[in-house]
Amino acid sequence: MYRAHFGIRHNMKDLLDAHITLGGRLGRGHKGLYDTINNSLYFQLGLALASVGVITSLVAQQMYSLLAYAFIAEDFTTQATLYTHHQYIAGFIMT
Repeated sequence: MYRAHFGIRHNMKDLLDAHITLGGRLGRGHKGLYDTINNSLYFQLGLALASVGVITSLVAQQMYSLLAYAFIAEDFTTQATLYTHHQYIAGFIMT
């Protein structure tokens, strides 16, 4: 984040710890979230797999809606199987 030569700075840990929900009725907010993410390999793996799964799902939808090859536009079965194939991959990655 922003860091100056004079010791004035913002970092992610301070920003997350200072965050309080509107009204403050939902608990401690984001206190400890930075340490949890940085110290837990399982949390990092979960975030990475969720990101790759969402990207794979978006690729499936993009390939289904905007066809890259002319011959795929004529064959609905190929379109449907490509879409289903990539959605299955996304589902397996996200679970």
